[in-house]
Amino acid sequence: MKDNKDTIKVFLYSDDNSKVKRAVKYYGLNKSDALKIINKINKDREKHYKFYTGRNWYDINNYDVMINVDKLGINETVNCLKDYINNKKDI
Repeated sequence: MKDNKDTIKVFLYSDDNSKVKRAVKYYGLNKSDALKIINKINKDREKHYKFYTGRNWYDINNYDVMINVDKLGINETVNCLKDYINNKKDI
């Protein structure tokens, strides 16, 4: 999809404390194990991204949009992305 002009590359992130709170609340993870599990999943995502793209998952140059979900919250993050996508269609 990297050569598709209509692809919008998005990276969403948050701090560890917020990740743990969401993992406990929405996925029922044990608070003491949550960060370890989250870090393992993210390491797997990083490897997957590297394997298929040859790029560093954390390199900001690989993305059109990066949002700290902690700053906006989930709903406002969704709204921002919808606005961004809709505005890109108009260009």
